[in-house]
Amino acid sequence: MEISVLDKREPCDCENSANEVVLSVQNLGCAILGKQLFSKLTFAASRGEVIFIKAPSGSGKTLLLKHLGALQTTGFHSGEVLLGGQTIQELGVANWRTRVSYIWQQRIEFPGTPAETFQELVSLKFQKQRQQLHLRPEDFLSAVGLEPDALEKEWRVLSGGQSQRVALILSLALKPDVLLLDEPTSGLDPDTTVLVETGNSNATVRQQKAYMSGNSTLSVISTADEDGPVKLTWLSICFALVVIALAMALSLRLQLKLESSLLISALRAILQLSLLGYILVPIFQLNSVYLVLLYCSFMICVSASEAVSKQKYHYKGMAAHTLFTVASSSSLVIVYGLYVVLRTDPMWDAHYVIPILGMLLGNSLTSVSVAYSCFLEEVAERHDNIEFLLSRGATRWEAVRHIVQRAVKLGTTPLINQMSVAGLVSIPGMMTGQILGGTSPLQAARYQMVVLFMLGGCASLSAYMILVLASNKLVDAQLCLRVDLLHKKTKYAGVFSMLFTWLSTGVSRSLSQLRTRLEAVSPGLEVEQESLLSEAVGPLRA
Repeated sequence: MEISVLDKREPCDCENSANEVVLSVQNLGCAILGKQLFSKLTFAASRGEVIFIKAPSGSGKTLLLKHLGALQTTGFHSGEVLLGGQTIQELGVANWRTRVSYIWQQRIEFPGTPAETFQELVSLKFQKQRQQLHLRPEDFLSAVGLEPDALEKEWRVLSGGQSQRVALILSLALKPDVLLLDEPTSGLDPDTTVLVETGNSNATVRQQKAYMSGNSTLSVISTADEDGPVKLTWLSICFALVVIALAMALSLRLQLKLESSLLISALRAILQLSLLGYILVPIFQLNSVYLVLLYCSFMICVSASEAVSKQKYHYKGMAAHTLFTVASSSSLVIVYGLYVVLRTDPMWDAHYVIPILGMLLGNSLTSVSVAYSCFLEEVAERHDNIEFLLSRGATRWEAVRHIVQRAVKLGTTPLINQMSVAGLVSIPGMMTGQILGGTSPLQAARYQMVVLFMLGGCASLSAYMILVLASNKLVDAQLCLRVDLLHKKTKYAGVFSMLFTWLSTGVSRSLSQLRTRLEAVSPGLEVEQESLLSEAVGPLRA
């Protein structure tokens, strides 16, 4: 598909701004690996103009920008690019690059601070020749929504969006004739994107934007993909439910008796995910450390409750063991990941903490449940081997070692299989979501690698910790196996079931108190009241 210039506009009314052609592209053609990306591409960028190039992914937008910045020549077989009427060969590559500045869409990270990076840039040979044109980067901070001290922070502590904006203002301060922006707002939230692209109602910002766009002879060429991920409506969700309806029809045909389970699970998923979306909106907007910690604590408690409720055998103190294991293992891994690997600023950034913690807890729930189930069933139903080893002088660890090893292997096998096929058989969910959201596939793949490694460590650690606590409980200090501490759990008691039971009990208690008051006021209505109240309370008690 050929790349086409969709729009030209002049952001300010500068004298003769539209008359002087700064950059000219004439009959440019590009082919990669035998595939013709575009041909006979011709357009001109005048002083003060903003040009948008829009085309689907893979059309060669980035290649075009890099070629205009003298960074890419491979594949370009025809046409020429002129800057002020001169070719790259006539001006020289280094001189051309000082006047035509390309900004990458990926995060850029240098040693030290952005202020130190700018001093290094202005000391370059060809930049020294333009020293009288250079501007102060500090003057552009408010125009792109950055704090006054953003240039004094280390590159490594800046978020992806902050890094993109800092790279933009450093390039603006060098005052190039042409600025090439390759999706410069891909890492920004919608509000900041609007601020960077158009400025807000503040007069100072408008003045800076005009100066950046007009008087500084700035010509911007920006690439943009199509309108991002497809927007889903409730009608789309209903169409997706057709697949569940097919599964229900198959269950009915084979007499599997799964129709109600499938329907209830689907409705619960709709309700829970919708509530999650509405809950996360204010948390992400406020980004308060207290709200983030409160919601993370809720997630941990629910995860521990679900892990306990899925077990066939229980013992006293099991809930405390599970809560401690899930909380400590997930907290340790996520703190390390955020502080050392991702280096988010602030470290409690809700956009990173909540999604990553959710994935950690989901995998920990699986590993803990499987490992717990294997270990407790072995102890309850096949405890003769443990007692035999204990009777021969084995320590606690020696007696349960084989069971613990088998349980940990079972608990971590699903994640090991997931890592083994990632990128070959399947695209993991996080990577899929980022790609649909417009993130570069390469960057999405790196995020997925980091998350998978964190999941593997958290799953293994949680499975091992819970089994150590369980074995210390079931094999006491006298090295006696306490099978008597185990009892079967005959009824599901997950967090939602417990919540429903609590509500039902409260309603029943309220109705009982109401009945007592009615009997005291109108003894003659006792029979009728008893009948009505029994009908109301009966289903709740059942």
